[in-house]
Amino acid sequence: MNLEALTNRYGSRQDLERLAMGMAAMHRTLVQSFTGGFIIPFVRELARMKRAERFDGRNEAACKACLLMCEALEKEYGICEGDEFAFPLV
Repeated sequence: MNLEALTNRYGSRQDLERLAMGMAAMHRTLVQSFTGGFIIPFVRELARMKRAERFDGRNEAACKACLLMCEALEKEYGICEGDEFAFPLV
C-alpha cells in the first residue's frame, strides 16, 4: 500500500481514516508492532524536525503536535530524544 498515494487525495481523508481504523482493528500484537515500529518513530522524527526548526508553514502544525506527543512519551516512559524505544510484543 502506498501511503503517499493514500495521503495525496486533494483534501479527502477517507482513505487514511479507513487505513487507521483497519490498523486499529488488527490483531493486538500487530497493533503494538505497528505503533512501536511506525507511529512512534514517525512522531519522534517530526518532533526532531520541530526541535531543529526544519519545518515551514506547510508542516509546522504537524511538527508542533508531534513534539507535544513526543514530550508526553518521553515523560511517561523516561526516555530522551535519542533513546531506543520499543513496545513489548507478547
